[in-house]
Amino acid sequence: MTHPRPIRSFLVLLIAALLMGQGDGDGSSSSNNANSASGGGVVTPTVRAATGIPVDASVAIVPVRGEIYEFPQESFERRVEEALDRGAEVIVVELDTPGGLAMSTIAMSKFIRRIEKPTVAWINDDAYSAGSVLAVACDQIVMSPASTIGDTAPIVPGMGSLSSTERDKMLKPLLEVMTNSALHNGYDYAVLEAMCTHGPQVYLIENDKTGERRAVNQVDYAIMVNADDPNSVVTKMKQQLDKLFSSDHYHQPNSTVARPGDEGQWKPVTTVGQFHFPEGLVHDGKSLLTIGEAKAVAIGLAQDGDIRNDDDLRKYLDAADTFRVNQHWVESVAYWLTRPLVRAFLILLMLIFGFIEMQAPGLGWAGGIALVCLIALIGAPFLIGLAKVWHLLLVLVGILLILGEVFITPGFGVLGISGLIAVLAGLVLAVVPTEGDNLFTLPGRESLGYLQGSILWTLLGLMLSGVAFFFLTKHFGSVPGLNRLVLRDPPPAAATAGTPVSGHEDVGDGKVAVGDTGKVVVDCRPSGRVRFESGEVVDVIAVGRMLETGQRVVAIDVSGNRVVVETDRGQFAKRAAGADDESSDGDSTA
Repeated sequence: MTHPRPIRSFLVLLIAALLMGQGDGDGSSSSNNANSASGGGVVTPTVRAATGIPVDASVAIVPVRGEIYEFPQESFERRVEEALDRGAEVIVVELDTPGGLAMSTIAMSKFIRRIEKPTVAWINDDAYSAGSVLAVACDQIVMSPASTIGDTAPIVPGMGSLSSTERDKMLKPLLEVMTNSALHNGYDYAVLEAMCTHGPQVYLIENDKTGERRAVNQVDYAIMVNADDPNSVVTKMKQQLDKLFSSDHYHQPNSTVARPGDEGQWKPVTTVGQFHFPEGLVHDGKSLLTIGEAKAVAIGLAQDGDIRNDDDLRKYLDAADTFRVNQHWVESVAYWLTRPLVRAFLILLMLIFGFIEMQAPGLGWAGGIALVCLIALIGAPFLIGLAKVWHLLLVLVGILLILGEVFITPGFGVLGISGLIAVLAGLVLAVVPTEGDNLFTLPGRESLGYLQGSILWTLLGLMLSGVAFFFLTKHFGSVPGLNRLVLRDPPPAAATAGTPVSGHEDVGDGKVAVGDTGKVVVDCRPSGRVRFESGEVVDVIAVGRMLETGQRVVAIDVSGNRVVVETDRGQFAKRAAGADDESSDGDSTA
């Protein structure tokens, strides 16, 4: 099956000379994962904090920034393998991401849990949505000041409310991943569940005898604190939730922590540091849980590290050294070129310099800049795995159709419009993430938001270019720098030999007239330049076909500042001579 991934890898190798081996992701569970006998296998924050990070270890920091989709997933796995090959004993996943595609996120989460070394998630600055899933896949979480984590519900931007079937289909795989992370890494599941869906509340409670603290949902709270009957509490909670939410828009929590004998043995924790939790309530379940660094530490989700920089991280982990495994500069530049604002600017530049090239044929550099912008628009997203091969082909076909309209069927009809639509469609789709190994893959529903954004920014580039076209059309010859691309009309001179062409705006200083011959000095396609026998170099328009440099031409029409030429075969002179003979005969007869 043909797939663009090997092509992208080859391009990165060729451009960056960087070995990009793909990790196979195999490996056993993390050596620091431990299970407690309490809480249905869920490890408490106290037990998790006790899991060992080796002292004087070599720590690798692997940043994950921006949207999560197939290529960032591949890049992350490659860089983790590189870090392990360099002797890393601890992998720190530095997170600053707004989210991403579900399948890529789940694959990255599973990869992290299979790493055979201790893993630490460093949230610096935000881990929303997919970022939260990746954070809890690590053995421990530390956060920089003012950082946040949460808001993990699967969504389809621009699609409005989902049906219960669609919501469950998207939510269940995510909750399964969160459940596994809670079991393996000791996070309280109630906190992770509240990040993913409406309905579950979060309470912080403490065991009267052991002092153990847990974050639990309202069902477990009712059993463990209020000593409610486990058989009736779920039904009671469902009735309460039905009053707050539509049945399609909340998730029914169940008991996941309470064990026989826990009834009434726990009490709410109402104060932790600066935080006050009425009756232990941390989160009311009416929205998706999103918490900052201080509260995450207070409820035991994150460790108290206050990590601001790499040096703070090294001291916190008591590491011998830290080193970063960043994306290669080629990947970073490609990511920057796929930003919406940058793409709108590239579209603007491409169209402006394409317009300049058409106005001053043969110049070369304007067309070169337009070509570079086009390569950046389609090449950058292809390099980082956004664009597919068929996107490139769509743009290429569109360009060929436009060229056919210009040179084969002059005007702007079916070919030109079809070509423009093909080019724009290719540019829009090139930055919309898709998942799957098929060569021809359309964006899924979860990519609708990316598609809408790409369309809007592309239209912005087109609208700005339209304004630029209007300005250039009016002031092309007076814009500093661009005025050198066209010939300037010389000032009026005293009466000279020859036929004036256009009053005080004489073309060629009044020395170009119908029938004058000359030689092409800049290719006419159809506009170009001709040096006439008078020595004047004049902008002209060719008819019939393109004229190459060196060809002999004759002026067949001079109107104002417009000079039209054709290939000089002596036919015009013969026609002119015949017209003169007829005129002479008419005079003698009279």
